[in-house]
Amino acid sequence: MAVAKTALENANPRKGKLYRPPAFDDLSDKELVLFYNVSRIVNFNQGDTIIRQGDTTRSFFVVLSGSIGIYRDFDGVQREVDKMGRGSLLGEISFVRNTPRSATAIAAEPARIIEVSSGAFETLPVKTQLKIFKNAAAIATDRVERMMRQSMDTENEKELIYDYICKKQSKTENALSSDLIQDILNKIPKLPMYATQLTAKLLDEKTTPQEVGDSIKSDPSLAGIVMKMVNSSFYNFPQKIADLNRAVVILGFNNLFQIVLQEGVKNTMPQTEDFKKLQTRSYITSLIANEISCLSTREKSGSNSTIAILHDIGQSVILLLKKRNPKISALIDSLDHTKLGAALLGNWELPESLCKVVQYQDYPEFSPPTKLPGEILDELSVLYLSRVCYARLVDDEEHDSSSFFNDYARVLNFTGQGPDAFVKEKIVPALLKIKDRLPQELKYSLQRGHFNAS
Repeated sequence: MAVAKTALENANPRKGKLYRPPAFDDLSDKELVLFYNVSRIVNFNQGDTIIRQGDTTRSFFVVLSGSIGIYRDFDGVQREVDKMGRGSLLGEISFVRNTPRSATAIAAEPARIIEVSSGAFETLPVKTQLKIFKNAAAIATDRVERMMRQSMDTENEKELIYDYICKKQSKTENALSSDLIQDILNKIPKLPMYATQLTAKLLDEKTTPQEVGDSIKSDPSLAGIVMKMVNSSFYNFPQKIADLNRAVVILGFNNLFQIVLQEGVKNTMPQTEDFKKLQTRSYITSLIANEISCLSTREKSGSNSTIAILHDIGQSVILLLKKRNPKISALIDSLDHTKLGAALLGNWELPESLCKVVQYQDYPEFSPPTKLPGEILDELSVLYLSRVCYARLVDDEEHDSSSFFNDYARVLNFTGQGPDAFVKEKIVPALLKIKDRLPQELKYSLQRGHFNAS
């Protein structure tokens, strides 16, 4: 960022005339010269922050060249809300109202900008001050009204999406009674007995990790699953593990539960690439859910991990329906995967509370906690936070529907800090403590990601 002594010295007027921003149309030539004389020109590089939301500085700016992105913080997520170009005023709301900055301005490309501090502005003749202040106030009022409309539009959008989800679930409810859907659901193999029993144990708050671990060790089929998984490329340990006890120690009990349950789910679906991707996503989400449960001191880490393993099962049903009925794939796409997933889990005779969490899993994206069933609010909160964290860690993308992130974080006794800070300060350090037990995809994400806490 380079700064000139004054804007007048660096204005480089064309044909003897200074550039006149639209907001200064009513200034005389003499007043325009005075304005340039008390201001300075600042050159910004692409990516430089010009003003930051929440700051209390009172300078205002005029864009001479370049493009400026305007960003606002929505519950910890920074979103672009406007673009400013030549002649635009920046920071006029804080200048006029003497309030903290309402948005962040970042140079989208190299930019040349006039900066006028409040002190320099007050050296202008009173008449000139009044003209500029009046114009800046009009622009500030218009911009505040636009921001309010934008905020209202966002709220309306959430309501519309909420209604859409409700209607889609209602449509799926009707479709579930059709012979076609019922036939498909009934033909999907049930979870193996060991997986059903394990799920029941994990959802029972009285069950101890030791009890589940002992049941896995005493069942040869489960022991075989664990040994096969621990020696697979999924973990890519440097040496082969030949001892079950050592495998249990390396993986840890919580990881062990998730492996066995995931293997049971895998046996119900065809092993194509699409299905495998869904299963890997669910497994990693369950690891994150377990860490969130432990960090929040909720005594349901096994239960929340189980829900996370099963939460995407409806997506698998959608894939299966389309695979078997390609001619009606458009109709199948219109069905709600959460309702289908809940129906399948009901067919598997899993607890109603688990089915209900799966059915409601999309609601936290567009609804505050007060709108959701209180009896499953803890579980929904863990699942929602886990999905947002997965999107940032593994997909390396912002989860746009995180407006209520802090509300659901507070349900679990976390302070509202926004998803980025939550991932960086809570989840990454927790996962790094067990990095040797993590699947390769998650290890890679932690190594390459901008959330790396090392």
